[in-house]
Amino acid sequence: MKLNVDLIPQKDFHKGFWLQSNISPWYFFYEKPRKYFLPEENSFYKTVDEDLLPIVKLLHKYGIPTTPSCSGHIMPKNHYADLYETINDVVYYIKDSGVVLKNPETENKFFYQNKNYNLPWGKEEFVYLMDDYQKKGVIGFVDEHNVSDLIKDDLVVRVDGPITLIFSKSQTPRGISNNWRYVYEVLKSNL
Repeated sequence: MKLNVDLIPQKDFHKGFWLQSNISPWYFFYEKPRKYFLPEENSFYKTVDEDLLPIVKLLHKYGIPTTPSCSGHIMPKNHYADLYETINDVVYYIKDSGVVLKNPETENKFFYQNKNYNLPWGKEEFVYLMDDYQKKGVIGFVDEHNVSDLIKDDLVVRVDGPITLIFSKSQTPRGISNNWRYVYEVLKSNL
């Protein structure tokens, strides 16, 4: 298994699995073709961003599987500096004795160890990159209803096979929430 710690483009979030340790809130990406199912455990909903939770629950209510998603976030730079330190702690264990990672969708656990594993960026570069990266959000779902045609122009929609991806970017937390509230209302009116 090749575990990727880098900043995965939002357009690729659905192309694999996301794994997390109990040491850091950061998710590591494991690229692998996959199928999408409704979650088996209600604990899955604890991992969904607050702004996306109503959308995810609505889609699941109608039997529509969702893909790994992120609402987008606006955080102070010291948040990302602290996050970097926790990621670095996980990397230490990956290189040393190994670490247990959990898939929040299935609750499955994996042991991962790689003595050559390294971060692709230093702390300052990570903080700089995260400032823009985290403002972007995406939700993906299996779109049998063609609702992607109903989303307004300032939100980007892309279709990748059976998956519709809706992207959001905002400079404010309120803008992020408003974008996802709009998507919820469109879906609610058309499912």
